[in-house]
Amino acid sequence: MIKRLLFHTSLRHFLSPHRARARKQSLIRFASLSRPFAAVPPRPIHSHKILAMAAKSQNPTSSATHKHTNRLAAEHSPYLLQHAHNPVNWYPWGEEAFEEARKRDVPIFLSIGYSTCHWCHVMEVESFEDEGVAKLLNDLFVSIKVDREERPDVDKLSI
Repeated sequence: MIKRLLFHTSLRHFLSPHRARARKQSLIRFASLSRPFAAVPPRPIHSHKILAMAAKSQNPTSSATHKHTNRLAAEHSPYLLQHAHNPVNWYPWGEEAFEEARKRDVPIFLSIGYSTCHWCHVMEVESFEDEGVAKLLNDLFVSIKVDREERPDVDKLSI
């Protein structure tokens, strides 16, 4: 893995001697501060990337481009939208989820997190994107995903 990283072109570019000189030259010393700060050079603008982003925003992704889409795809929370294409059949917090749990006579699996939480992303990658875990959750529970920034009242209940 490390060998692949060392030979990766962007890493070689970053570690090149010319780049090191440029980094040294871009340090600025402020009289009131003891440490130098790096002046961030402006990033080049690539028109093909901007046009590609504009085309994406005009043609929103549909469920046909994803293997899985659950009820979180209709939500507005960035955290809930991150889980909209997990194989877990997530429900947002609400009466629909509670009614489904009563109808199927199964417990609720409650997952509370927020968009910048490191461990929430670890759980998503290691558990919620796994087909086997998703099958267990879908068969044995009604899974509810809550954004703690949107619903602090639910977060306080669970602590």
